[in-house]
Amino acid sequence: EDVRLIWNNCMLYNQDGSEFYKLAKKFANRFEEKFNKVKVDEVVVDGEDDRPPSLEEKTKFAHNIYKIKSEELGEVVTKLDQSCPHALDKKPEKD
Repeated sequence: EDVRLIWNNCMLYNQDGSEFYKLAKKFANRFEEKFNKVKVDEVVVDGEDDRPPSLEEKTKFAHNIYKIKSEELGEVVTKLDQSCPHALDKKPEKD
């Protein structure tokens, strides 16, 4: 959201067709292209695929998990806990 705000403000406060406007539009389009490649889509679990994930799937997941916001990470952990509770190592909190 913050990155989009930068490009939108640049286009809002600079004249249409100016170099700054054109650059902001170009960067906004490039950002959306790159962001759409790393956006995590919601995975639907149908229960038919009970095999453990492959090393390639684990590696891809580990790499992509660093690309999401902390708020989204909380959602991922919640969904993971709901769909595959044994996947998380749950240790009781110590005082």
